[in-house]
Amino acid sequence: MDPARRPFVLAVLHQASEDLIDAYKTSTFPPDIAAFLPYTDLSWVNVEKFDAFLRAKDASDASTASVGTSGSSVSPSTPATRDAGVSASGSIADQKGPPASHVSVKQEPADIIDLVSDSEPEAPTTSKVASKSKRRRGGNKSDKSGRIQVTRDIFVDRVVHFGYKDLPPHWPASADAVAYVVDFTGDARAAQTTAGGVPVGMDSFLKKEDMDSWGAGSNGSTSRDTSLILLGKIPSRRSTHRCNGALRCEFFETSLLEGYRRLDSTDMAPTQRIFSRELEQNARDAVTAEGRAASFLRVIESYREEGCPHPNCDGVPKLISYPGVHKSGRTMFVGCSAWKPGQTKHRHGWIPKDVNENLLKSLIYGSASPLPSAAPQGIDTSGFGHGSCASFRHPNTGQKTPCQHPHFVDGHRVTASMVRHECPVRKIVYTSKDPKVSKCVVVIEGVHTHPPWPLHKAGLVAVNDAKESLAASGKMGITSGDLNSAPTTKALLGGTLDSKHAVFRDKRTLRKETNKIKAALNPEGLTWKGIQKMYEDDLKLPLEERYVHDIRCEGTIKIAVCMRPDLIQLIHDPGVIYVVCDFTFKRTRGELNEWEVAIWYTPQRKRVAIARVWSNRFTKDAYKLMFDAFFKSVKTVTGREPCFKALHENGNLHCILFDMEAAQMQGFGEKLVDIVNSDPELRKLFPDPNPDKLVQCVAKLCTVHWERSTKALVGEVGQETVNYLNTFLGMSKKEHIDGWHNFCSKHPSKKLRDWYAHKIQYPWLLPCFNESLSQFPPGLWGDTQTHTNLVEGAHSRANRATGTNLMPVESVQSAREWDSEVAASIRAARETCILSDKNNHDHARMRRAMTRGAAREDKREACIDVADELEQAKAEVAKAKAAVASAAAAKKEIEARVKELKAQQKLLGRAVVRGPRAASDIPSLTVNNTAPGSDGEDGELAEEEVELDAYGHDALADTNTTHMSPPSPRFDSYDALPLSSPPPSSPLPMLNPLASDDSFFGLSDDSYPQDLNGIPPLDLDAIFAGVSTVQPALAGDFSDYYDLFDIPAAPIQNYFNPDVQMDDNWILPPAHASPAFDIGASLPTLPPPPTLPSPLPSPKGTPPPMPSVIGQKRPRDEVDANLIVSGTRTRIKRVRKD
Repeated sequence: MDPARRPFVLAVLHQASEDLIDAYKTSTFPPDIAAFLPYTDLSWVNVEKFDAFLRAKDASDASTASVGTSGSSVSPSTPATRDAGVSASGSIADQKGPPASHVSVKQEPADIIDLVSDSEPEAPTTSKVASKSKRRRGGNKSDKSGRIQVTRDIFVDRVVHFGYKDLPPHWPASADAVAYVVDFTGDARAAQTTAGGVPVGMDSFLKKEDMDSWGAGSNGSTSRDTSLILLGKIPSRRSTHRCNGALRCEFFETSLLEGYRRLDSTDMAPTQRIFSRELEQNARDAVTAEGRAASFLRVIESYREEGCPHPNCDGVPKLISYPGVHKSGRTMFVGCSAWKPGQTKHRHGWIPKDVNENLLKSLIYGSASPLPSAAPQGIDTSGFGHGSCASFRHPNTGQKTPCQHPHFVDGHRVTASMVRHECPVRKIVYTSKDPKVSKCVVVIEGVHTHPPWPLHKAGLVAVNDAKESLAASGKMGITSGDLNSAPTTKALLGGTLDSKHAVFRDKRTLRKETNKIKAALNPEGLTWKGIQKMYEDDLKLPLEERYVHDIRCEGTIKIAVCMRPDLIQLIHDPGVIYVVCDFTFKRTRGELNEWEVAIWYTPQRKRVAIARVWSNRFTKDAYKLMFDAFFKSVKTVTGREPCFKALHENGNLHCILFDMEAAQMQGFGEKLVDIVNSDPELRKLFPDPNPDKLVQCVAKLCTVHWERSTKALVGEVGQETVNYLNTFLGMSKKEHIDGWHNFCSKHPSKKLRDWYAHKIQYPWLLPCFNESLSQFPPGLWGDTQTHTNLVEGAHSRANRATGTNLMPVESVQSAREWDSEVAASIRAARETCILSDKNNHDHARMRRAMTRGAAREDKREACIDVADELEQAKAEVAKAKAAVASAAAAKKEIEARVKELKAQQKLLGRAVVRGPRAASDIPSLTVNNTAPGSDGEDGELAEEEVELDAYGHDALADTNTTHMSPPSPRFDSYDALPLSSPPPSSPLPMLNPLASDDSFFGLSDDSYPQDLNGIPPLDLDAIFAGVSTVQPALAGDFSDYYDLFDIPAAPIQNYFNPDVQMDDNWILPPAHASPAFDIGASLPTLPPPPTLPSPLPSPKGTPPPMPSVIGQKRPRDEVDANLIVSGTRTRIKRVRKD
């Protein structure tokens, strides 16, 4: 580019119309980028490219003098220049002075800056820039007719005035040029100065009220003044700033702000539209599986940024599977990649129950397909990508923070960045430097391209109301939440703070402003330095008005002793005979905690906290220093230290009560040694002072703390043992105490022995619980309490009066106010002769104490009764469970017996005939001939060899008995039976495959015949155990055999007796109804047996026997061939009584 042409190009650029800029943007940038390029701030224009654009346009128009669409021209020989010159680079970003906007190029010289309207009447306009050479010649006044001059270069159409209490949160937009004058007259802030004595600029107060964010400008020069003609040509400081715009998500829904211009600064509709859209987005993120998983993934990513807490670990977060089933039902957790079993302190986190593990895993390790949605009907979950976000943030939130909403692109979760939303508005502020004029003039150039922000800064009025509310509450330590709705606040403002000032709806803003108010009241801070400042201030007051009396700093130990002189005097009152001390941890926040000293003030019968000590350590040295500071402060205020009767003859204190903290007792013992060594009279009594011995003379320990420690042993040793341990507190005889020691030292429970070892570790501990072991002078032990309830109640009362979780300075100040109220109450009682509780005399308190004790005892006994009843119920339940278990065992045994009998019954019913065998093949069986349940005469058993014939009868028992040969069953017709002949290879069928009821398996010890016509019953267990191959040969008429088992008889073919002639119509059961013999096989369910015809006579003419009744003994001749074991005789050994 020719350097001689450069000024001409810049002049054309500065005075170019919007049409010309639009033409340049269209030819140079994509449409989506060109839409966000402002007209007023032209720093985005590249001079060389703009020159090329002009040359191309000149060539197309055949005229080098025409620029834009206005038809005006600028001579190259007399180019216009800006105030601060032109940058030598190809960009105009560093040029100073107000940028021109929305104006066309004019022939007339521009020597002033005018805020005039452009061709669009609804939009506010900005100024025209004057030539630097023209202004040096004094300027042209021809264009100022009817205008209001602000400075030498700026004219406006009208002026608007604001008071410092009426500043708008957003500067109004106007169609004409307006100057806003802000009057700070009467504002105390106008006189504020910095630490170096420099006055605080009033323009800084404007920033605190302005909700927009301003930057990229200058606060002006303090050495060169600008004449502010509007206010009478007073000197002023000129500052300029550009609007920082906004931050939006890179996936922002651009349609929400498309073509937006803030023409009405009070119109919150666009803001509410974006806010409503973001509320919908919040719902989508919460109810969809994708949103929850992506939100938790952000937590994991934050772990990656923080690193693993394990020392020297460079691991990263990863999903690790649980080794087993977890109680939460989860299979994975977030752990560290460098973790190994047995290591601790690595990163560890549980996956929430509402987060889908599989989805989370796919987000971490990638997924090729888009993620599914799972949301209730009515909520849009389709948009997670571009154009789906409504995240629109104030610039003060920081651009480095990514968008808080989850976003997905092509099924993958992405972290969306916050990008800058540009705004072209510039603000010019003229601040008066005249001390007599406390005013500012504000001129706004351009129109905002973002909606007005919700209130996020507490203005002057809101802050003042918060200050007044804090003062009205009367509590320095009041929290912001309590201050918002305090009764004093409602009475002062007519409602809560957040109802009057919407900015305080943000709890963080209210808390921040409240802390600022408190910090302003305490310039040194609210921590230890603030307490030191209070001590220094109190040293300037008279002794009777001081509260912080001593400050100790030794090493890391910090101690502050606070007391009111009129209250600490009570420690020497003859009616005060004991002091109770204890730490409280609720009231003060941080490293310091409060040690409270309380007494029972008998003259007015009330509890009084007479002193408070703040300390940050609880060691022996810290307690020693604390007691030194406390005793010294008491002596400084009252003239003498606290006096114990055991050490001083005229002392009023019988004892001091502590809890069981060892360091406290040790520190107090060291202090007693110092007291003895400093008094010659005491030195005579204690020539060799021992702290462990001295504390036994004046200190008692709280029995409530003792009982708490023993109560923890109930689960280990039981209540009776704990009750015995507690009897030590009242033991007075040596043999009882020795027995107690022996019991504890030899107890089998290690937990109890450890407890006992702790008690004997300190020589002073047990004597401070037991009167007979203590070194108290006679009569002093029983005059005082044995617990620290007095000071515990003081803790609770102070917490209610002052609040809890206070900063150290707030804690001290609130305690000062509370102690002042207590002191005033004591004085008022003396002056008015009226006690706050006139019925709080000794016998009334004793009666109430007895009533409470009786109620506790009744409650304890009721609990014991309930516990006893519960134990009895548990015993009954256990007994019932045992009975149920016994019945279950008996049932199981019976079922096993039934199963065994059924198996035996199957074997008897499925026996297969093997044919005649030789006598040598007859096995010998041993049969138990003793009836079940019979004891016998001599208890001896003998084996008898019994020979059974082919029909199962004892061949030797009765030689005269005639045995029938096996008959052959014959029936006239079997049409009713759906049977078929088996194949030749089929085994013999079962007894009756048609029987489907359970009578076949219904044998029991009662129904089984004990004696079949003199033949003792067979021991089937011995038979089947000894001879597993024996199978009865079933032949002839089986009616008696079936009668024995109460089942209908079925015809069975005799394969082995050649004398039996089979009828041609003989039909066998089908093969599937007679499976191969198998003890473990179960019988199929068959239809009920049909009604069979009467049996026909046998082939030999022998009439078949009639059916008999089960369990009824039959004559010997009725025993048929159903009990035949084989085709020939079988030799059996019968076991019988001799």
